[in-house]
Amino acid sequence: MLGLEGWFSTNILGNRDGEVLEDPGSFKTRKNPSSACLNTFSSRTCTRKLYGKMCHKVRINYYPPRGDNKEGWDNIDIFGWLGYPMQIKGWTPLRDSILPPRSCSDLVLFLDLAQRAGMRGIQEWLSSTSSHR
Repeated sequence: MLGLEGWFSTNILGNRDGEVLEDPGSFKTRKNPSSACLNTFSSRTCTRKLYGKMCHKVRINYYPPRGDNKEGWDNIDIFGWLGYPMQIKGWTPLRDSILPPRSCSDLVLFLDLAQRAGMRGIQEWLSSTSSHR
């Protein structure tokens, strides 16, 4: 029963993504899906008390020396028992070409392929530490 007061994200991008997202119109298309996800929680009757007054800010910073590296900084303001304020801080350094959403969608496709092939259980062939190397 943790409540969410706000989520502030800063992203540093150095490649073409950063250059394009520096444009306010292009940035809006990137921000809307993540805001829509958070707004889904705040609109539900059962969670309105916990998420209803949430503030969400996203910033994209184009910094050419970063190149294909992406860096994300998140500050999440939450409240818990008796309304006590807390914070969660996150720092995520990634390569832009292997961002998690892309990797996750690839995993879903591979798992669908495995299921169609009749494979069940743990899919060791998808592991980077697989014994099949």
